[in-house]
Amino acid sequence: MLLTTPTTAQHALINTWFDTYITRAHPLLGRDGAVCPYVTAARHQGVVHVRSATARPAGDPLSRDRLLTTTAAVRTWLQSVLGSALDEFEHHPWPPRARQLHSLVVLLEALAPEHWGELDRAHEEIKTDVMRRGLMAGQFHPNCPAPAAHNPSFAVNRAPAPLIVIRRMARHDHLFAEDPHHIQAYERHFRSTERSSQPPRRPPPRHPAHP
Repeated sequence: MLLTTPTTAQHALINTWFDTYITRAHPLLGRDGAVCPYVTAARHQGVVHVRSATARPAGDPLSRDRLLTTTAAVRTWLQSVLGSALDEFEHHPWPPRARQLHSLVVLLEALAPEHWGELDRAHEEIKTDVMRRGLMAGQFHPNCPAPAAHNPSFAVNRAPAPLIVIRRMARHDHLFAEDPHHIQAYERHFRSTERSSQPPRRPPPRHPAHP
């Protein structure tokens, strides 16, 4: 099992990051408000779910010091973790309240600093598929180069440890649609949600002569 319950220390790390950075304004952000304007409300509603990614699935015969030491091993592990995280998000028993605020945070503390760049590459590789599922994923780590939407010179996705955050797609996510495949996924998602939210059309009345 790749995703497990985080330790008390891991929960504290995430909460400190939320309190000191994510829920605060930043002078380089390029807009008013918190780095993420939705986290405070999501925490208040109790819809932030935190998990930790293990370096060794149950039953893996390799010792810990032989895991995640090569680029190939790291890429395979990240693909598995990201796939597990997406599946968990979609199948988690979320409460019905505040649906648009549901958020899954996955800590990747087993990822060594020399491999943090692989998280950026893995995120870019899955971004289109994630958006096609009506979701968004963001990668964070101490050296993450991802820029703020309103200030490209500000690397906003910084965190004290590598992690991935998954949430539902929102209207403002057109800001993060960087290529035609992203735009197509975004537009398809909102077309489908708009259709599903409309009441079904009533059939036209039948003419008595044509039952």
